[in-house]
Amino acid sequence: MANDTLKKNVSRILRTPGMEKIGFQLGSLTVTGQKLSQVAQAIDDGKIQCLTVKELELKQGPITLPKGMTIEAQYKEEFNAMLFRDESYGTAPGEDRTIVHEAVHASFDLLTPKKGFQTLAMDDESAAVLTEALYIKVCGLPVGGFKMMAPQAEAWNLAGLMSIETDDFTKGGIYNLDPSQTADLRAEVAKAWGFVQVPDKTGYTDNSTAIYVYNGMVKCNKRGICK
Repeated sequence: MANDTLKKNVSRILRTPGMEKIGFQLGSLTVTGQKLSQVAQAIDDGKIQCLTVKELELKQGPITLPKGMTIEAQYKEEFNAMLFRDESYGTAPGEDRTIVHEAVHASFDLLTPKKGFQTLAMDDESAAVLTEALYIKVCGLPVGGFKMMAPQAEAWNLAGLMSIETDDFTKGGIYNLDPSQTADLRAEVAKAWGFVQVPDKTGYTDNSTAIYVYNGMVKCNKRGICK
């Protein structure tokens, strides 16, 4: 069963007035305010759960993470669940942006064209970070410390360009991003998320081609156990 406090808060944030202006294509990925609204509706309908990390662990068992790592917010495709540190998540400054970021991943899963749909992880995360920047702009929200990190700073610059070229997002339709426009954003995302070549005993491991896999909505029983 979903956490009602989280469910209401996340659904509300994804319906913030202005989000309907979001619409872009980055590589093979399309993000729109309408699709994020569909995520909100899927949360309302129980297709996507909103849970604290502890709540999921009580149902599915411990989540294994690298030493020293914790989950603040994450979309877990295998459970069709948005996980959060605690049930008050989304009330502190900046946490709403993280919810929007994770909702982008959820939208790719919810609306996947087929089971086993693959996305280039670098593009996937770039689209999510750019959506954060656009969320701030189109909803007229405080920037806060958003631009302090390199990927977010590049996303903010790109969102500014998109604003200029669309007359402050008054021109409808999908903004098709040229690879040259997203090169700096993708490069910073690659460094921040580790989608780079990593030296190892055999030479190096190339993580730049890492993929995310989406299988669509799985079925969950009344106890919230998903298979």
